[in-house]
Amino acid sequence: MLEITIDIETIPPPTSEDDKHTPEVWQRLALDHHRAVVVAIGCEVHGGRKGCMLADPAVADPERELFQRFELWIKASNHAGIRWVGHNIAGFDLPMIFKRAVKYGCSALARATFLSKPWDTRAADTMLMWPGKRSKLDDIAEFLGIERPPGWENEGNHGDQVLALWQAGQTEQIGIACMSDVELTTEVARRLRAIGGTW
Repeated sequence: MLEITIDIETIPPPTSEDDKHTPEVWQRLALDHHRAVVVAIGCEVHGGRKGCMLADPAVADPERELFQRFELWIKASNHAGIRWVGHNIAGFDLPMIFKRAVKYGCSALARATFLSKPWDTRAADTMLMWPGKRSKLDDIAEFLGIERPPGWENEGNHGDQVLALWQAGQTEQIGIACMSDVELTTEVARRLRAIGGTW
């Protein structure tokens, strides 16, 4: 079974210029399963390639085009099933991907990302693997002494800054930030498995 660490980046839905939302509302909309727009999908195949697919702001429907490309990649990669690795993937990333795969008719992607329950064995969620209260990825990594991979130098949560980067046309920076999360998650999962866990 192929193991892939995954992370997505999202922005709020397009809106009119005179629609004035507070930063808190924008952030909530960017996390809304039915209203947010996915603009980046970062992946690392364990023992293989890694990279980030970015939505193209120049096309008519950037999210649809992104998911059509990701569907083709999944079809080419999914030979014996996929086991996903990520942070909060059971509650956020995989449901977001599944819903959009259904919306855009990406059947192979929908089948690959559907989880019948949060503890489905096809998903290794580092948030669920870490005992106690729900912890942020960076908090777990810092506790374990794992440094964030280089590439995201700005302070603060980059998820809060994705919209500004998108509006500024800095999509490559979104990809760098996304892959920083992917690589950090891979290292955290590797550390947890090193103790002999069956995740």
